[in-house]
Amino acid sequence: MAPTHLVVDGSNIATEGRSLPSLKQLDEAVRAFLKERPHDTWTVVVDATFEHRIDSSEKKMFEEALAANEMVIPPAGTIGRGDKFLLEIADRANATVFSNDSFQEFHGEYTWLFDDGRLVGGKPVAEVGWIFTERTPVRGPKSRQATRSADRRGRLKSPQRAARKKAEASA
Repeated sequence: MAPTHLVVDGSNIATEGRSLPSLKQLDEAVRAFLKERPHDTWTVVVDATFEHRIDSSEKKMFEEALAANEMVIPPAGTIGRGDKFLLEIADRANATVFSNDSFQEFHGEYTWLFDDGRLVGGKPVAEVGWIFTERTPVRGPKSRQATRSADRRGRLKSPQRAARKKAEASA
């Protein structure tokens, strides 16, 4: 069996159901996910602002996680607050993404987000624990705009576009 890789949208999961992120919640979520859905490797990506938004009592744990390469922060100035960086990791590793984000502005570039099993969401349920479910990204105005833009630039990676190009070439 091929090795499996999980990419976690750490900022998204750490903030699920709350206004400020919790490193403790993120840690619990990742541990529960891996227990229920084991993966060979995983990468947790957090936004550059994450460190400044968590509770001061979690700062030391955060610094230790960074030092141990348990978390990755995108390079400064990354477009999309780290979403592009996260999706590029998942794309190159053919990974599952654990996030409740729909990544609408990237639908034209990362059409695999709509493939079965590539996007999994989760929520903590009181007295039950974390519940995980495969999901399909929500399409909206940003999604349609991103898809049209990628198609115009010739960067849309979809079976429909490939079939259309093949038909145009043979005509």
